[in-house]
Parts: sequence; C-alpha cells; structure tokens
Amino acid sequence: MHLPTHRSRPQGFVDRSRLGLSDSYGLEADYATFSKRGERGDRDLWGQHLNNLLDRLGRSAAALVDWEYHVVDDQDICRISIEPSDHPVFDTKGDKQTFWWRTPVGTEAITDETERNHIIARRWG
Repeated sequence: MHLPTHRSRPQGFVDRSRLGLSDSYGLEADYATFSKRGERGDRDLWGQHLNNLLDRLGRSAAALVDWEYHVVDDQDICRISIEPSDHPVFDTKGDKQTFWWRTPVGTEAITDETERNHIIARRWG
C-alpha cells in the first residue's frame, strides 16, 4: 500500500508517522500530484486519497487510523497515528489479499500461508 508521500510505507505497522518531513519537508509536492477539475490538490484531496487507501483495509482497520495536519515553517505536514489492531488486517486489491507483518526494521508481505497462519496465531491467538 502506498501512502500519499514520496516514501513507500505499507500498512500493517503500529506507528506515529509524520508525513511531509524530510530534508525538504512539507506536503506541497504531494498536493501537486492530485488535481480536481484542473485545480491543484490540497489537504482535502490528499485526505480523500488516504481514505481511499485505508478503505482497502476494511472499515474496522481504517477506524484505527487518525491523522491531523500541522503547519511548520509555513509548510503542511501530517501526523498519522495508528492504533494496534485486535485482529489480522489484510490489504485487499481486487481479488488479491496481502498480509503485512511489521518487524523491528521494516514491513514485509507474508506470502507463505503456513508462515502467515503461525504469525497470526501467535499474535492474535
């Protein structure tokens, strides 16, 4: 799953992220990738895109995500908070479902069914 930022971040992680922070920070470059009726994107379009991505996780998982905008040095940034899920969450794209597992150093897709079932049983019982 690609969140609307220049970095790729699959879901499945429990984190507090600040999107728009880097050496040259702000969401302006991200806003520029969205347009509606020829108008430049803004917080609203960016948020709608994020909502669309979260819908792929299902309503119960999407409800665990909250975000708020902040302005730092006249630049919009977004702080996203994700609460832990009490059940496994799959990224659904078309007919394909992917289970992502957060490790201490990254997030990886678990494609082996046996391995996935072991992880799910250990984490959620």
